[in-house]
Amino acid sequence: MTREIYRLIWHSKGVIPRARVFLWKALKEALPVDDLFSARLSRQSNGCAICGAQRETVVHVLFKCPVATQVWACSDFGLRTDNLPETVQEVMSFFMTQLDCQQMSKMFSIMWQVWKDRCKQCFQGKKTTPLRTVAAASVSLFYQQAAEKQFSKSKPEQVGPAVSTRYTCWIDASWVNSESQGTGMALLIFDKQVLIHYCLSTGTATSPFHAELLAFNKALQVIMDLNILECTIHTDCLELTNVMNDVTNVSEVQWQSFHDVVDIKLLWDRHRKERDWLCSHVSRELNSLADSMAKHARAWNIDCTGCTFPTFKGM
Repeated sequence: MTREIYRLIWHSKGVIPRARVFLWKALKEALPVDDLFSARLSRQSNGCAICGAQRETVVHVLFKCPVATQVWACSDFGLRTDNLPETVQEVMSFFMTQLDCQQMSKMFSIMWQVWKDRCKQCFQGKKTTPLRTVAAASVSLFYQQAAEKQFSKSKPEQVGPAVSTRYTCWIDASWVNSESQGTGMALLIFDKQVLIHYCLSTGTATSPFHAELLAFNKALQVIMDLNILECTIHTDCLELTNVMNDVTNVSEVQWQSFHDVVDIKLLWDRHRKERDWLCSHVSRELNSLADSMAKHARAWNIDCTGCTFPTFKGM
């Protein structure tokens, strides 16, 4: 099992090289925590620098410290960490039997972000929130996975032109039905890897495709308001991407969305000739952050904008 864990660390997609070294050290219990210093220097333990617990082990820092516990609780895993084993190797062995490779990559990314935020708090006095830690881990993961796909030897699974713009806009929509809970939409705009704008909104759509179309239209309006001339819009809706890239004719879409498709396609075609705008299809795993925010907007009926990661109830 130990060999399988090491193999997973070095070959998981979306894990940056520095994070792989960090994970290897974590498995070896070789991270610079108080327990290691106490053992090597033969001195009394000073405890956890964050919460004051009597012992600061690697597992404590990454999973059981109250700060880390809140991060894991608000992540996609919804994980309770109080009953986890006492070594990282045992924790990883347990989760390898429960999670697939993509989920393990998410876990590795969160562990790396928890460690970085802990170091910032200890040595720079910079505190953050559990939501921002989870969001930063998600952003790091989908950018790294996108880069790996872009530069892999195999043909990337992407519809539309290759991403080459400075700004990227990630959109998604959450739809249940047209009568009860309505539609939640989310968009996030990044300048390279820095979030500069987000928008959560609600509306009424007739279908999942119509909901994605409305989210795309919202993104167009925001990009125009911000006067962004170069931007790639990422969506996990293949049908929407095909329409905007002229792979599918507008007349072939579902009739309930026809009029909106025509209006939005005309707007898109008119402005993308003047600006360097692209529409690109990505996997749902890469678009997980926009997906979770869209679900939150629908569930809590939220309409808001901002330029830093939101800290809403339940996220």
